[in-house]
Amino acid sequence: MKVLTREYEVRPYELGADGRLKTTSLVDFLQDIAGEHADLLGVGMKQLMPDGLTWFALRYHIRVSRWPGLRERVTIRSWPSARKRLQAIRDFEVRDAEGALLAVAASAWVIVDPQQGRPVKLEHILSEFADVEQRAIETNFPRIPALAPDPAAPAELYRALREHCDANGHVNNAVYLAWALDAMPPALQDMRPAEIEIAFKGECRPGERVAARTQLIEEGDTPVTLHLLTAPESGAELVRQRTRWARF
Repeated sequence: MKVLTREYEVRPYELGADGRLKTTSLVDFLQDIAGEHADLLGVGMKQLMPDGLTWFALRYHIRVSRWPGLRERVTIRSWPSARKRLQAIRDFEVRDAEGALLAVAASAWVIVDPQQGRPVKLEHILSEFADVEQRAIETNFPRIPALAPDPAAPAELYRALREHCDANGHVNNAVYLAWALDAMPPALQDMRPAEIEIAFKGECRPGERVAARTQLIEEGDTPVTLHLLTAPESGAELVRQRTRWARF
């Protein structure tokens, strides 16, 4: 099964304050179909974990044209689209019940040996299926710049809880996204993300603190913000994110 298609219904607990699908819920949908498809292809978590291996997400690039509302049914298609060195690229299309395109996305993943703390080569693990040479969104996951130093810029502080963690024992990707977006400037409160680029650079485990900073770098009708999540005790970067905002 080269392309997997699944339907999701937007439930009340997946809505934001504006009555539309939360950004984190969209990422949850993408993670769900990616994980299921990997299982069906024989390279999912349940196949890798007995060998001491697991998947880690490195990047997401998401572009949204409309956010669906309560009880809307959306159809998501996902497929492995390319391989780049140690990275496996997976793309997504999200459509509404009439077939109109709601969102497109791409993600980059690595298979990691947590004991060694480094990625492993893909060819011996992913050799039994071919990628679909089609891209939902044309992206090479460009570098996300760092925030400009600003000692006066406030940081929102969060603490990782056990319920924030996934099967790998560290904070799930969608939680990082929630923390980054929660630290948005007040002027953007009536906007929603139209495009998100996120780079996962480190891990956070239960009990550890996270500092979230945001910087507005472009103004206008579709302003752009940079986000940085760090571990305040060590200063280590956890996440960089670039978000383009719009009114929907």
